[in-house]
Amino acid sequence: MRVHGDQVICRRTNIPHRRNYKYYEDDLREDFHNMCGYCGKSREISSRDFHIDHFVPKSQAPERETDYNNLVYCCCVCNWKKSDKWPTGDPSIPHNGDVGFSDPASDEFDTHLMRDEETGEICPKTDVGSYICNTFNFSTRPIHWVWKAEQLQKLINQFNKRISTLSQEEYKKYALINSELGECKKIFLDKE
Repeated sequence: MRVHGDQVICRRTNIPHRRNYKYYEDDLREDFHNMCGYCGKSREISSRDFHIDHFVPKSQAPERETDYNNLVYCCCVCNWKKSDKWPTGDPSIPHNGDVGFSDPASDEFDTHLMRDEETGEICPKTDVGSYICNTFNFSTRPIHWVWKAEQLQKLINQFNKRISTLSQEEYKKYALINSELGECKKIFLDKE
């Protein structure tokens, strides 16, 4: 399964140039489907702010600071973990086959990483994927609990659309799922 599930991240090409990269936030949020480009966490379920990351860090390519194609909508944890890292040292080379990064808005991203459908954990498929997982500390963060909470939230959203037509049995299931989601949020999301 893909890290971003059924959502395909694709930056639009018709975005007018802006002098400050922060002015792209609404466009990025839409293009990234309101989720972190790196870990796939939904902004809807996050208790923290989201950031704009420079895929190629400003220290490596200051001329790309306001280049829309260099911006990644991401959770604050992923932004902090990636920080200014760029192991190839060459702004035109994101990875060398062993270490480096893959742009989450590229098709290549899915060749390096996957999400375990049962556990929700993000797993490497390549050496570059291992580097990404280690850099973002995916194995030590509650990524899988966040994913499970998001799956519960999707069910709740589906129920909310039909709430007035639910049978008593369906309403009981809705109440149970909503309660479980609240517990997940309390226990795990504040740790992320």
